[in-house]
Amino acid sequence: MELRKIETGEIITEPGLYALDIDWYHQQCCDGPSVSSSGLRTIALKSPLHFYDDSAFNPDRPKDDPSEEEAVHFRIGRAGHYLLLEPHLFDEQFVERPPEYTSYASGDAKLWRTAVQSKGKTPMTPAEMERAKGISRTLKAHPLHSEGILGGLVEASLIVRDEKTGIWLKSRPDSIPINDAFTDLKLVRDANPKAVDKSVKSLGYDMQLALSGICFEKLTERTVDQFWLVCVESSRPYAIHVASMSVATTYWARIRLRQAIDTMAECLRSGYWPSYGSDGQEVAPNPYDAELWTTYQNSGLLPKEAVF
Repeated sequence: MELRKIETGEIITEPGLYALDIDWYHQQCCDGPSVSSSGLRTIALKSPLHFYDDSAFNPDRPKDDPSEEEAVHFRIGRAGHYLLLEPHLFDEQFVERPPEYTSYASGDAKLWRTAVQSKGKTPMTPAEMERAKGISRTLKAHPLHSEGILGGLVEASLIVRDEKTGIWLKSRPDSIPINDAFTDLKLVRDANPKAVDKSVKSLGYDMQLALSGICFEKLTERTVDQFWLVCVESSRPYAIHVASMSVATTYWARIRLRQAIDTMAECLRSGYWPSYGSDGQEVAPNPYDAELWTTYQNSGLLPKEAVF
């Protein structure tokens, strides 16, 4: 695949592998309606109305106003990503607050922060910087890191058009692999395997990885064999858990993606974005039920909704 650079404001008209600014990626950067995994996960795990309310389709979209805790978590996670995946660009993106400023209460400290931000850089406290570096050190010491689990092309976007609906599908994995195994890095508060399993289900991490695989397969005609989720805790001792997505988990994720894309297409057609579905709707089977998966396999009655 050839990596093509797209300037902010330039419209994408063909499927491909693109280098574009993250803010433009999250907008309507294609010549038709587009959606990333976060949008599809919102439709599937919350409702179409939740997606619409915070999307570019809503003219009254609310301003993003994260809490201080969320902002700190995001800064540390982003810094950790750069240290691991693009260390040569780290100093261009992040600046540690000088020791003479113990907070941003003083006028001088506020002026320093404003000056840093005006250059497009992110100011970080010494404690935040140390946490980001601790995350990087711990991950680099993990045996799978030396085996190249996070290797590949970074900061690139896979963009394809869904044949059924015409909606553009966008995926921006942490790294685009050279060995047909996708890996996503997550900064979490709890990397215990049980907590990770719960997050996969409640936050749709499986759907995120599955969409990367779908886009990759459409652009390369190569099958993705494995999906890995690397979870590292955001505070000491920065414990790590590496989880693999089973065939069953990935399959059900593709089904939910297919359903979410079809739902979005219908909402765009009708102009109506429903919330939690019809009253009296039948409870769906648990898509992570291993026994259910085995039953479907043995019966030959696997749903066809996963076809892309």
